[in-house]
Amino acid sequence: TYNRNDETTALLCSQILIRKFNDRFNNRSVTVNRLPFDKLDTPGSYHLIYALKAELPQLKKLLRIANTTGTMTSLYDSDKLRESGFLLSVHMERTPVILINAKVLKGEQFSFPDNLLEIARLVE
Repeated sequence: TYNRNDETTALLCSQILIRKFNDRFNNRSVTVNRLPFDKLDTPGSYHLIYALKAELPQLKKLLRIANTTGTMTSLYDSDKLRESGFLLSVHMERTPVILINAKVLKGEQFSFPDNLLEIARLVE
């Protein structure tokens, strides 16, 4: 999800994710849908919501939607990881940098493969 004036960045981030994972993650097909924040109003069949440059009220709204469906949450702004309640921060650099919110991880039903946990950093 992204702000309407940030379509180009959203497209770039989706292309990086698709290239990085070769359209597959854990032997599952990856489909990336880009939606502006105002279009993501109701729960859908999302496996991951990635919020790009969001404000805290937008993040709280997305978290409410995600919690109703068990959707994994991730955001670009790693400095908002603790306060937002999101599970992951995937910061796009030359390669994705993955941070995991340890507090949220303990209370969620998600599990990660060991190789992902080895490259990710836990944020307390």
